[in-house]
Amino acid sequence: MDKKLSICMIVKDEEKNLRRCLDSLKPLLETSYTELIIVDTGSTDQTIKIAKEYTQRVYFHEWNGNFSDMRNISISYAEGEWIFIIDADEELETPSELMNLLTSSEINSCNTIRVREKNLLSIKLNKYVYHVQERLFRNNGTFHYKGTIHNQPIYQHPVLTADIWLMHYGYINEDKELMEKKFKRTASMLRKELEKDPEHVYYRFQLARSYMMHNEDIIALEEIEKAYQSMKKQAEELVIHRYYVFGEYARMSLNAKKFKQVIEICKEGLTYNKVYLDLYYYMGHAYFALEEYEDGLETLKRYMDLHEKYHKNELDLSNFTAIEMYSLDKDTRNNTLDRIVDLIYKDSNLIYALTPYKMFLDKIENQALKAKLLTKVFILENKVEELLDLYKNMEEEQRHPYINYLEILKNDFDEDQLERFQINFSTNEDAYGLLNQIRITDNKRKLLTEFINKYDIIKFSDEIIIEFVKYLIEYNYLNRFFKKTNSEVIKKIVKVLIDQEEKEEYFLQSLRNDFGFNDFQSNRVYIAIANVLLLSRIEENKRKKEDFVFNLKEIFNRYIEKGIENIRYTFNPNHIRLIYSTHENKEEKFLMIMHLYKLQYIEGNQKLAMKYLKEAGETYPYFSHYLSILANEIKSEIQKKGVINSILEVKSQSKELKILHGTIEIANQMNTLVKAQNQFSNVSSFGINYHPSYLSYDNAHILDINKVEDRDKVTMELFEAANETFDVFHFHYNTSLLPNLADLPLLKENKKKIFMHHWGTDVRRLSIANKLNPYAKSKNDNEEQIIKQLHYLGSYIDDCIIADAELYEYVKGFYNRVHIVRQALNLSEYTPNPEFEFRKTKPVIVHAPTSSDFKGTKFVNAAIEELKLNYDFEYKLVQNMSHEEAKRVYQEADIIIDQLHGGGYGLFALEAMAMEKPVISYISEFMKDYYPEDLPILSANPDNIKEKIEYLIKDVDLRNILGKKGIKYVEKYHNDLDIAQQLIQIYKPTV
Repeated sequence: MDKKLSICMIVKDEEKNLRRCLDSLKPLLETSYTELIIVDTGSTDQTIKIAKEYTQRVYFHEWNGNFSDMRNISISYAEGEWIFIIDADEELETPSELMNLLTSSEINSCNTIRVREKNLLSIKLNKYVYHVQERLFRNNGTFHYKGTIHNQPIYQHPVLTADIWLMHYGYINEDKELMEKKFKRTASMLRKELEKDPEHVYYRFQLARSYMMHNEDIIALEEIEKAYQSMKKQAEELVIHRYYVFGEYARMSLNAKKFKQVIEICKEGLTYNKVYLDLYYYMGHAYFALEEYEDGLETLKRYMDLHEKYHKNELDLSNFTAIEMYSLDKDTRNNTLDRIVDLIYKDSNLIYALTPYKMFLDKIENQALKAKLLTKVFILENKVEELLDLYKNMEEEQRHPYINYLEILKNDFDEDQLERFQINFSTNEDAYGLLNQIRITDNKRKLLTEFINKYDIIKFSDEIIIEFVKYLIEYNYLNRFFKKTNSEVIKKIVKVLIDQEEKEEYFLQSLRNDFGFNDFQSNRVYIAIANVLLLSRIEENKRKKEDFVFNLKEIFNRYIEKGIENIRYTFNPNHIRLIYSTHENKEEKFLMIMHLYKLQYIEGNQKLAMKYLKEAGETYPYFSHYLSILANEIKSEIQKKGVINSILEVKSQSKELKILHGTIEIANQMNTLVKAQNQFSNVSSFGINYHPSYLSYDNAHILDINKVEDRDKVTMELFEAANETFDVFHFHYNTSLLPNLADLPLLKENKKKIFMHHWGTDVRRLSIANKLNPYAKSKNDNEEQIIKQLHYLGSYIDDCIIADAELYEYVKGFYNRVHIVRQALNLSEYTPNPEFEFRKTKPVIVHAPTSSDFKGTKFVNAAIEELKLNYDFEYKLVQNMSHEEAKRVYQEADIIIDQLHGGGYGLFALEAMAMEKPVISYISEFMKDYYPEDLPILSANPDNIKEKIEYLIKDVDLRNILGKKGIKYVEKYHNDLDIAQQLIQIYKPTV
């Protein structure tokens, strides 16, 4: 043969791997005695193109589902004396060793060569599995492969095990797509083969491994148990060649925490092969799990010895050709040694077992781990001087992590050990040495100053930082230290002390008492501390899922004030507007924007100030809660000015009657009355709403009182303007201009005409309501409070206004005069849809519960669910919509359901009737005697609501009739202009 070596490969869609593999073969391909043969089985990617860059001997053979057939086809093209089998997802790590072997005389005495392979399981964990496998074969015409999957080479002896290494990338756990693809392919083929031969040990073993890699641990264990049982049925001499089953069975049992089973399997497996080190590994850790530490230590010592021999090439693994070793990598050895030393460290009774393991410590290449284990050994042996030498000999970058580890172990020292440790380490001339000097010195002041001037405490662990800062606090050095420390370090220290030492109150007091000076460094420290305090409070509120409470406003305001001062000191104030948008430090950029906000606020440019506040929140969203307070203050100021300016416009008008409505909107009534009263030429009507809601009624003048910081001041300004302007004060729902109704005595003293308009739950008392209405409900159960408030109102107000006879029962006796005035409706805002026709099939039923309990929503919903069993309809529950959005839904309704407890109709029922909708609502017997006889509402209560809804679902004609009667009823009794005229007549006799 002309060629010495034929490299044979079979490939399919391997563009991700192939180039890496072929590049590793280049030293061989560049020789004259090597040929490369690639058989493609159906690639659809760039595999063939890549292959032809390295060889022209690329052949196509369609995949037939049998790996051995494909292997045998590839080797049929081989012309070399030796055949080397490699896959695309492998890499030859030692090409020179292979080249040397091919030219050596050693190769002449063998027919097969085994190589060593590492299977990379996890890049993240640096985890490998090792095995030995036949890969080079003399090309004498007898060598071939057998087996559909996990094909096995049929080779000739003698066999040589060479120090040639392959790296396999085909089973990387992190590549989920790859693992899923391999599992589906391999598992299906194995199951198919096992259907032919259920007792095939090797295929069952491989199926168990496939399930294990697919994270189906329970099935994997079941399959390996089957493989074990099949193996045990075979002759003893065959069991010797199936020893790989013991390793997987033990590994899977250990994973399932069946520790006693692990020990039994390992002991049996070791009777067939005494150097199967994986079995010692699994058995040792199983003993540890069972707390049989002496047996575990003895077993793992055997594992460590075999591991050492393997890496010295002193361990004969020539028979381990069908097995992968999971414990041969150095990380597994190191982790085992770590566990052993830790066990002995925690249980001093086992210290006798330490000596045999000490020999392995020097062989650890990971210096951090080596130091960690030696530290425990020195502590066990009470060798403090060796500890210090270990520390001194470390590289500088290793010292701080090691110090943090040492500090943890130091917590277990007794007093004598601790004193000796600190004295020894205090001799070292570095930061840790000085820290230990501070610890053992009574008067620490001078040493603290030296440390502050020379070293950076932030490099140490949080525990050391806390300890050091406690010293600083004790000697009143903290702020001095902070002034020499950058802001990010200050923030970290404050954060640690707040989170771990509950020092929030200490820092709050420090900010309040220690920063009277307005110099740059003091401000910088204040800013850093305040930043952490404010953010920590927000974080705490979020963690506890509590509503934000702005109880650090003083700190926030000073934070902004000092932040702006430092920004002006650091940057040219005239340039801030030009540079802030591209500034990279988020906090500084935020403070720059707050500087611009402050300028606009002072100059009275409130809209531009709001723009900068919004931008500040986008730049530094952590403070959005705090900024919302400032934004609310600006909005309130804008709203207040707008309302006062509008009041002054009314004052300038020459009208006979000037009316103020306030200060809450109930069912759009205040807005409706104001608009209607302004239709009269001699009247000027004005509304103020302190409590805007999601319903978004069209009130012209809004001041959201819940967002006003200084309510007393703001409302007094409004009151003073209103008092000079209006003749009549028409208040609604127990509200007035000043908090706690404090303006009523003032208005009475000024001889203003005052009216209180009650709407229901502000006066309804169940003790009375239950006599009028068996289904009565009330939102306010505190009758004593209701009566007390009515007495107060009646002492300053002579006239009250109510909508119906039911409410009269609650207010009689408290006022000199009670006026019954029906609800008002602007019919032009509730016009019927001219194109609407009541649906005969699938009608739309609408319910709009502003108060679910009062409206009886649970009874409505229950009735709807029952009716759905027999009828096809659409049910819409209108909630959290603006009034305008809700009206659009009402326009398309076939049936409107209002309330089931009130006993009388409300504004929702009137709005629906104005749109020609049939309405279901509870009308009590008491109210039926009061209401006009032509009231077209279908009365329903919680007991019969289902029947009433069903009635309207079935009777389309009745819906039409009720709809047409409804609009006539509203026009006749609730026209807004008629109601407005009635009220004006009520006001006038009192003028």
